Amino acid sequence: MAPIVTEEPRTVAGWDFLVSAAEEDGAWGEWCAWQLEEQGYQVHLDLWDVVAGDHSVSRLDEAVSHSKRTLVILSEHYLASEKVQAEWQTAWLADPTGMKRRLIPVRVADYHPEAEMGLLQGISPINLVGLGDDAARRTFVDEIRRAIEGRYRPSEPPPFPGPPRRP
Repeated sequence: MAPIVTEEPRTVAGWDFLVSAAEEDGAWGEWCAWQLEEQGYQVHLDLWDVVAGDHSVSRLDEAVSHSKRTLVILSEHYLASEKVQAEWQTAWLADPTGMKRRLIPVRVADYHPEAEMGLLQGISPINLVGLGDDAARRTFVDEIRRAIEGRYRPSEPPPFPGPPRRP
C-alpha cells in the first residue's frame, strides 16, 4: 500500500473573492464559487476551504483579511445568520463608499426585507431571482465583470431613441 503524501497547509496569498453564504444557502455559495473559479478567480468558500483540523475562526479571519471582495449570497437566511455578519461588515468597513466594489450582494431569493438589510440595502445587487441556469450564469458572469471593471458599456450602439424620420 502506497503511503499517503502529506503537505503542509498552504500559506495565504489572498483570494479574489470570499463567498459569504448562510448555511441554508450553501448550494448557492458553491454555485457562485464555481462560476467565479471558472472565470479564473481565486475563491474562498468555507464549505470548500475549512477542513478537518482547521480553526474556523482563524480561517474566517484569514479569509476576510486576505480577500479583495466579498460576495454576499443574499436571502432571508443570510440576514438572519449572525455567523456571516463579520464577513460582510468587514468588506463594508474596507470600502464604505462602495467605490472599490469590495462588497457585492447576489440576490437569490425574492425577499425584500428593507428594514432588516441595514447598510446592505444601499448596495446594488446582482439579481438572479427567477432566472434559469443559463440565464443566471450569463447574468452572474457579466455582472461580476462589470463590478470588477467598474463600468458597463454595451458592445453595440443603442438604437436611435427619436421617432423614425422619412428620407
